[in-house]
Amino acid sequence: MMRITLNKRFNQKLKFHPVHEIDEYLLSVHFNGQIRIRNDEKVIMHESYGYKNLSFDPITYDTQFLSASIQKFITGIIIEQLIDEQKLNRTDRVARYIPHIASHILIEDLLLHISGLTRYKVYKDIHGLDEAVSLIEMCGATLPYHKFDYNDANFILLAKIIELVEKTPFRTVIYDRIIDKYQLEHSCFYDETYDATTGIHQYGEILIEDWHSDLDKYYGAGNMYMSLKDIDTLSQAFARYNIFNMDKTKEIVSPDRFQKQKYRSGISLRDNFLRIRGTLYAHDVVAYFNECTFIAVATNRESDLYKAEDILRQIIDTK
Repeated sequence: MMRITLNKRFNQKLKFHPVHEIDEYLLSVHFNGQIRIRNDEKVIMHESYGYKNLSFDPITYDTQFLSASIQKFITGIIIEQLIDEQKLNRTDRVARYIPHIASHILIEDLLLHISGLTRYKVYKDIHGLDEAVSLIEMCGATLPYHKFDYNDANFILLAKIIELVEKTPFRTVIYDRIIDKYQLEHSCFYDETYDATTGIHQYGEILIEDWHSDLDKYYGAGNMYMSLKDIDTLSQAFARYNIFNMDKTKEIVSPDRFQKQKYRSGISLRDNFLRIRGTLYAHDVVAYFNECTFIAVATNRESDLYKAEDILRQIIDTK
């Protein structure tokens, strides 16, 4: 089978420092979180460090992390499925579905974060998808059109479009098309968690637990919890053409469309990887993957000593 070819190196396996060196490095920076590395079918490393909360319950193999904007990857997949099923078009005007959105904005503009919509800001009195959409409509489009600006508003609107097209709640669509279909056994929405981390902030020597109940503002953009194994399972299904065929997958990640932009449909291009990342409420989860390799680092604790993506890059052997 041909592999996704973003450049000449994309189909190569990555090399990593030895596991014992990675372990020593993570311990040296007092890492709190989890790491998973897989080459082909072999899991090279899946290790947990530290605690999932300030009750000092240990992080375990299937612990769920707030995956935040990694949900955009899922939302993007569903939109691309609906395009494939001819239930909507990439060039449809968003106003066809959500009338009070500027008439020039297309579905593709939302997928690529180039809509010009005003940046989404959290208000405490906003709850649920419909109220979030109303706020986005009210704030309008005040930023330059077709200039990249990462904005939760884009994927919140995509979630609403999914609801309208499917005539089914967004949450139900996620279960039907993603969680149940790909057997993601440790993935769920923010109010369904059962083995989840809380965010841990540090202020001097004081640790503060951060468990938010306002994640209903982020449907489509980042209110799911997932285990690293589940993120791996979904990433592998995408990269190995089990979600879309080869032509469709290459169309989604093709650098030919809006060539200078490395973000598309919830995924970023990083050299010989596809990259997904979510950061919210002290959580930081990042994964790089291609057909051969998957590596992810997740932390639920803010630290001056490390960032999840810095750790990920540190343990890749570039020699």
